[in-house]
Amino acid sequence: MGFENKLEGLNLAEGESKQYEFFPRAENREKLFEYTQKLAEYLKSQQIADIILMDRAARPIANALKAYWQNQAEKPTEANIYFFNKNGFGDYGSDYEHSIPGRELKAAYPKLIADKDQPVLLFDTCVHSGDTLAPIAKQLRGMNFSDLRLGSISKPQKGSPLKTDFYIEEAEASLGCHPFGWDSIVERDSEHVFSKPNPDQAKRDYSIRLKREIAEIIKEYTQKQK
Repeated sequence: MGFENKLEGLNLAEGESKQYEFFPRAENREKLFEYTQKLAEYLKSQQIADIILMDRAARPIANALKAYWQNQAEKPTEANIYFFNKNGFGDYGSDYEHSIPGRELKAAYPKLIADKDQPVLLFDTCVHSGDTLAPIAKQLRGMNFSDLRLGSISKPQKGSPLKTDFYIEEAEASLGCHPFGWDSIVERDSEHVFSKPNPDQAKRDYSIRLKREIAEIIKEYTQKQK
């Protein structure tokens, strides 16, 4: 799929708006706000110090959370946000501190490592087999993260060995596994715990437009609640 405006020349269905490039349907914008609000409320109620979002499907959630926090009447305590690349984690033995991912985490995210005794949420949009979150959770717990929580938008699929501490929807996610869009500002093909910037300017521009639209939607729906 190209990275042009997806509504170009499109015959919009009833209830869709050409004002929005990525979220033309009102029901999708409402869900996006609902997911953001419930996640923000969980972070606040549980006093989560840090949230780790998985590249790339969960990365746009960062913009949604920041916009939500910015538009609150009373400035909330904001959790620190980090992004992980699943390709940087695997079976590196039991010496978690000195493994390749352990060394990379300490070098790239020293503040996160310093918060290992605080509540930390590892979050992805969907959980199927658990193959994405399980090795990361194992690595972090092996590095003595004492209060690591797992979260997702929808409840893990039946039969998944991985259970989450927090989810938003009981059933399978009604908007699929990419309700916040697909962020292409980074590439996930590196074997590191962090993703690398995408050199393709068209894809970077696409992601910037996506993030701006998400921020506008969150601002709009937050103001509607006031």
